[in-house]
Amino acid sequence: MNNSRVFSVRTWTAIVAAAAILTLMGAAPGALADIPCEHCARGANWINSCTLAGYDEFSNSGAEVGIYLPPDCSGEPANFVLSGPATIRRDSSGGSNTIATEIVSMNLTGGGLTLLVGTAEGLTRASRGTITEQAEDNKWGDSFFDVYLEAVVLDIGTVWNHDAFEVTAVIDCVPPDAVYIHPQGQCVPLYDDPDDDEGDILAYLGDANHITFPGCGDGWCDSDEEDTCTCPSDCGPHCGDGTCNCGEIVSSCPQDCGGPGCYCGDGSCNCGENCSSCPSDCGHCPNGAIPTVSEWGLIVLTLLGMTIGTVMFARRRGNRGATTT
Repeated sequence: MNNSRVFSVRTWTAIVAAAAILTLMGAAPGALADIPCEHCARGANWINSCTLAGYDEFSNSGAEVGIYLPPDCSGEPANFVLSGPATIRRDSSGGSNTIATEIVSMNLTGGGLTLLVGTAEGLTRASRGTITEQAEDNKWGDSFFDVYLEAVVLDIGTVWNHDAFEVTAVIDCVPPDAVYIHPQGQCVPLYDDPDDDEGDILAYLGDANHITFPGCGDGWCDSDEEDTCTCPSDCGPHCGDGTCNCGEIVSSCPQDCGGPGCYCGDGSCNCGENCSSCPSDCGHCPNGAIPTVSEWGLIVLTLLGMTIGTVMFARRRGNRGATTT
C-alpha cells in the first residue's frame, strides 16, 4: 500500500477523533465556564426541547450561608459569604416536561468556611434534583436540589448533614442565571460524622442561598469583584464608610473627606468658617457682618482704585499750578 495514502488515512482519522473529543468537551465536566442560557434557551416549552444531556459549569458562583450553634436555629447565626466553582450534570428531557439534574461538584470558600458538595468532591451521597415545567406557564421551570454537604467550619470542625438540605429556584433556561434559596424555617442539623445515626450535632444550617452568575444588582456583594465603589446597590453606599474614596470630595461626602469638625454642618464654627460662609455652624451674621473672602477682595480693589485715582488727580492739579506760575 502507498505510504502516503496510509499517512493520509491515519491523519484524517486523528483529525476526526480530535474533533469528536473537542465536541464532547462541551458536555464534559471541567470544560470552560458557561454563559447563561447557552445550552437550552428561553422560550415556550424549553424544557421539552432540552434533549441534549450535558454539564453546566459555573466558574465563580456565590453563596451566603448562616451557621447556628445548638440547640437550634433560634439564635444569631454566624454568616458567611462564599464563592467558588460548581458543576451540574443535566440529563436529556427526552421530550418530557422534566429534566433530572445532579450537583457533581461544588467547592465554595470564604470567611473561615469551606463547603463541599458532590461525589466529585469525595461525598458518598449524590445531591440530585429536577427541573419541572410549570403547568401554568411553560416558559418557566421549578428547579430544586436535595443537597448533601461537607462543611469545614472555623472553630467547629468538619460537619455533615444527614437530612437533605433543599434549595429551590424558578428558572427559564440552562445554565440558569438564578438564585437558589433554602426555604425559611428548615433547620438542618450538622453532625461530626457523615454516617446516618452516628455522631453528635455540632451546629445547624438554617439560612443559605446560591447564586449561579453573581453580578451587580443581584443583592449579593461578591467580595472578589464588587465593593462599595463599583456596586453600592449590593455592597452598600460608600459615603459614610469612613474612607474618602470612590471619587468623593468634601462637598459630596463631608463625613468621609472633611475630617472631624472640618465641614459646614458639623455643628462647630471652625476651619475658617464664619457667619457668612457657614451660618448653620456659626449663626447668622448681625448688621456688622464679617466679609467673606470674595467680599474682602472687592473692598481691597475698590480702595486701591480710589487711592490710584486720588494720586493721579493730585498730580494733575500740581502740574496745572506749575504751568500757571
